[in-house]
This record gives sequence, C-alpha cells and structure tokens, in this order.
Amino acid sequence: MHWTGYTQPGSRDEERSQALAEALPRAVPLVDRRRFENITFGEPSFRAELLEMFFAETKLQIAALTDAISSGSPDLAGRAAHSLKGAAANVGAVQMSELAGKLEVIVRSGGLEFATPLLKDLQALDEETRAAMEAA
Repeated sequence: MHWTGYTQPGSRDEERSQALAEALPRAVPLVDRRRFENITFGEPSFRAELLEMFFAETKLQIAALTDAISSGSPDLAGRAAHSLKGAAANVGAVQMSELAGKLEVIVRSGGLEFATPLLKDLQALDEETRAAMEAA
C-alpha cells in the first residue's frame, strides 16, 4: 500500500497532511515559463492561441469537475481532474497541475466529500495562473 495524500479527518496524520498540502503550492512554481516558451517556440501568436485554448479547456474541465462533485460522481470527477492535470502540465501551469492531481487522488480514493475546498482553491488558482501566464 502506498500513501495517496489522503487522510481521514481527525486522524493522527491529518495535521501533517494538511501542512504538506499547504506547503506544496509554495514548493513548486506557479508557472514554468521555460516549459511554456519551449512549447510555443517563443512565437507570440502561437503563445496567445495556446493560452486561449488552454484557458477555454480549463474552464470546461473545472465546470465538469464541479458538476461531478455536486452530483456525487467520483469517476467523472476523477476524469476531469486527470484531464486538467495533464493539460496544465503540458503548458507549464505547475501548481494547477499539482492541485488537479491532488483532487484526482482524493476523488478516486473515495473522498469526494473532501474535494470541494480544493475545487475552490483550483478555481482561484486558475485566475492566478491566467494572470501570470498572460503577463509573462
């Protein structure tokens, strides 16, 4: 058995797990600008097009994740989180990818009821990531 990052509320490891979860976004960069520049070849028009496509997709995946969590569907929530994790990793949105990965683990391990706070964090991180990537 391996550690999934999920702990039962009130367990002895909950405090440690929460501290790790809070530290993780600070331990990794918001955006890997080098990754983004490499995949866009530094081309401004391609960069703008890719950002538009990425943020349109994140909007859809966050909506799908929200709906799946609200309707109690861990499979759909897991798929949406997984898609978002991969898309974010591809463009260098490091923290968004990490957080989507956490959500994926939580919902797939039966913790759907614990996903809402992370979903709210993801929604806020989406805006922060957009601003950082558009400014770069």
